[in-house]
Amino acid sequence: FSPAQLCLLNAICRLFIAAFAQLGKPLAVLLGRTNLAIVLHIGSALFTLGIYGGPLGAPGPLVACACYLMRFACLHARDPVLYSITMDCVPPSQRSRWAALNSLRSLSFSASAVLGGYLADHYGYQFSFSVTVISLLVCTLLILPAWIWFPRKEGSGNEQALNLLNEGCDSQGNASPGVGVASAPSRPL
Repeated sequence: FSPAQLCLLNAICRLFIAAFAQLGKPLAVLLGRTNLAIVLHIGSALFTLGIYGGPLGAPGPLVACACYLMRFACLHARDPVLYSITMDCVPPSQRSRWAALNSLRSLSFSASAVLGGYLADHYGYQFSFSVTVISLLVCTLLILPAWIWFPRKEGSGNEQALNLLNEGCDSQGNASPGVGVASAPSRPL
């Protein structure tokens, strides 16, 4: 790519992310937030693989660009869903702490860029991309507890699951005295 073509790709990427992110809410209602987060997370790993091809061979420029757009769209659509789940799980008195913790993502992105650059310099770009794909797939395991905790149709008609989850809560969803956090959120995204 020429510098102008690279700038054009990045501009298109930002617009594509903004458009794709609008699908988050309807997809969360349709699939459930945790299911959507897992699909988007695995999608980001697969589209990262599509950028460089991995063991499948090098893709053409159009396929690589499409995978580049989809990778970032999946990652940026996944983050609000995960943030929504997190904010519904923590007590209101601790939400500001978790929101502050979310700001560390910028730091972790910078650290991963440094590590990726080091790996690319010493082992090549394909190795660096492979490490990214494997890391994303392994990190899917961290989302699985939320997948078990949250029902697929949280708050949109799955009354049996909601009744089980709301045991021990008063009419406003607050935990009764002596009962821990007993409910999953009742509203999608």
